[in-house]
Amino acid sequence: MLIGVWLVTIIVTLGATAQGFVADETHRSFGLSGVAALTLGDTAGDPEGPRALTARELNWLRRRATELGLPHAAEVTLAQTSLRLGDQVEFGSVVAVTDDIGAVRDFRLVAGRALTHSDISNNRRVAVVSGALLRRLKVTPESLLGASARSGPEPSDIYSVVGVLVPSLTGDNGLYVPNGSEARRAQRDRPGEVEFLVNTSGAEQAAVVALLQNEFATAFPDRSLVAAGADPAAREVARLSNAFVAVLALLAAAALVVGTLAIASVMSISVRQRESEVGIRRAFGARASDIYKLFLAEASFLAFTGGVCGVYLGLLVVVTATRVARIAFDVPIQLVIPATVLWTAVVITVALGVVAGLLPARTAARLDVIAALRDE
Repeated sequence: MLIGVWLVTIIVTLGATAQGFVADETHRSFGLSGVAALTLGDTAGDPEGPRALTARELNWLRRRATELGLPHAAEVTLAQTSLRLGDQVEFGSVVAVTDDIGAVRDFRLVAGRALTHSDISNNRRVAVVSGALLRRLKVTPESLLGASARSGPEPSDIYSVVGVLVPSLTGDNGLYVPNGSEARRAQRDRPGEVEFLVNTSGAEQAAVVALLQNEFATAFPDRSLVAAGADPAAREVARLSNAFVAVLALLAAAALVVGTLAIASVMSISVRQRESEVGIRRAFGARASDIYKLFLAEASFLAFTGGVCGVYLGLLVVVTATRVARIAFDVPIQLVIPATVLWTAVVITVALGVVAGLLPARTAARLDVIAALRDE
């Protein structure tokens, strides 16, 4: 029984922890829950036209999102290049963002400050280091504050780091800079990827996206929008992980069945070895129902002890594994303990213990008192 609950604890806790971790990383990559990323699709009428959303199209999207009451922001990938921070060089991206990026992206800071409207309007040469880049640099977040980040040979390619995001495995590996007029001019000179992020939380995402796509196609003939979002990706990941956890749960259930049979066997042996004790108890006035309850209680106690020990040992394994992952592999994973599920496992274990003890308890209650005392 202990092994079965031990396996259940490890499987359920690791599954919940992994699902939470994958969901966080998915939302860091694609945006917060409910966010759709709109980019330019194929251009039917002008194959030589702009490959990214233009300033006019972005302004139209901003206006419509505002009219619909939807939080929104824009991202413009200015460059994919080598980034130098101090004496370290990493390949990454320079992404220009608006100051309301926190409404659509997981923009949690571990050090410093976020980009402000003043940074954008004044074209300040400041930057926020992404969580993925921080993880690759392997330095403390505080050490990056005030450091110079260079993305090219020009003076305009030098930024001062003012903030650092929470470490992550996914998401943009690079710098977030203000999407001011200078960044927009650079985008015209060096067209890159432009995304318009809109938060549809509280609304039907598919309907909102379809509305924007249809109206965009009307406003800009031969131009189309392609949508992607965190929620569909997160649902697919959750579906796959649930299937994997279900397979492992079947193995754990099999272990619980084996544990139930083991308790039944132990209790049967105990009845045979304690026939004289049962006879003495009956001789001193114990009723058959008292003997029945005694052996049922013992079976329940065995199951409860095995269940609690299994949960404790399982959590010990999971806690150790997550700490090793955080320290050795620098994985920003947070332990999730599904307490309700674990207590349910203990209750089910006790119930199985009662079932396992029914037949041995009945056998003990029906022992012939005279025969039991004669053996003694």
